Amino acid sequence: MEALGLKLFGEKRDALSTTPNSRAPHQVKSIYSKKGGREGFKTASIQLDASTHSSLNWQQKEEEARGLVQQGYSLFWEIHLGPFKDFSPNDEMIFASHTLAIHHFMETLWGPFQEKSEGVSLYKGSLDFSQDFHWTVEELQEYQPFTKSQSRPLFCRDCLLEYLKRLASCFSYEVPLYLLLDASEITEETTYFQLINPEAFPPFNLIIKGKYAEKYPFAFPHLGWDHGNNPLGYYGEIPYPSGPSQKIRQALLLPQKREGWDFFPYLLKELEGKAFKVIPESLLTYQWEGIDELFVIAAGVTVLGMRKIAGFRAAGGIDTVYN
Repeated sequence: MEALGLKLFGEKRDALSTTPNSRAPHQVKSIYSKKGGREGFKTASIQLDASTHSSLNWQQKEEEARGLVQQGYSLFWEIHLGPFKDFSPNDEMIFASHTLAIHHFMETLWGPFQEKSEGVSLYKGSLDFSQDFHWTVEELQEYQPFTKSQSRPLFCRDCLLEYLKRLASCFSYEVPLYLLLDASEITEETTYFQLINPEAFPPFNLIIKGKYAEKYPFAFPHLGWDHGNNPLGYYGEIPYPSGPSQKIRQALLLPQKREGWDFFPYLLKELEGKAFKVIPESLLTYQWEGIDELFVIAAGVTVLGMRKIAGFRAAGGIDTVYN
């Protein structure tokens, strides 16, 4: 089966479109996370206050961007919406304020600097969105039916991602969008893969911090945050040498059913030391190209998933099933 580069979300927003698996050459990204530029980096970040208290007077940021471009840097825009603990994702007045800030950004900064810009980040914080979640009576009522089927971190993730996806629709389609996710406090690998499930995040590209992001650099397309163990590049304060590069022929099918997650830690031990990508069941038929062997937890697969696995097998792949 032919090798395929790990692709992100959409053609025009696909800022991390290739990995060393791809037939086409790729450009490793290096984004400096502090103000100004630094030798060894190709891209500099610019912080923008888009909270409800901001005046949206970004003239100094425009001058900063112009100076960085003159020095040869491309630009990475970090839009800070304010602490999520301070507002509810169901607050339409807050949403209107953030929408206004994004439209202002598109007109005053993205337009003039589009050709020199790498992308825009809308979130920088913990992968465990429940840490800063603003609970209202409405959110508590929404969560109550899911207490047995969905953990609080997953519920909070889905609520805040829904809000961020609404904001994403305010950008023109050619803007690569990012989320900066800090997984440093995640203590269990199973929790990490549940929260980082790739089917939850389109249209966003991910930049991830933490030991599991370093341990599993090929699991799904992302940039490293404060580490260079990534084939696509990194975001941080110091430059790193080129990350790992190899063809990925094996994949792990993420459990669609809750029962499958109970066996997930044991399967990770079986794959210890192997390079693999993870594929959600819903995306299997789109992402199996280039994969020779698929590792499956039987208890976590739906009936539709079994049909997809049969298709993978018919296409020449090998499925290794764990009961």
